[in-house]
Amino acid sequence: MFRLTSEQLFRLGVTQVEQQGRFDWAVAWSDDSQDSAAVISQALQPEHIGAFGSCDLGRCGWYVPREDFFRARKALLLSKEVAARKVQVTEPKLRFL
Repeated sequence: MFRLTSEQLFRLGVTQVEQQGRFDWAVAWSDDSQDSAAVISQALQPEHIGAFGSCDLGRCGWYVPREDFFRARKALLLSKEVAARKVQVTEPKLRFL
């Protein structure tokens, strides 16, 4: 396998940040509310995945370790509560660079 740069990942619809020596990927975007944070946390809890939010100007990006990205994404997409809160789950574009 080969590694993609942060810029290449961004073109594919994945936002990557480095946190304490590991890479995290944005799995969702929401409003900056406790209700949205709670439903995201609840949806990821059965998968034992923790997300952290980076919030500013009323919006939050929710990040998970990159190795948990696809499981987290699936859990969020299956959650009716996440859909009801209109949380935008990241949808990578699968195409060649």
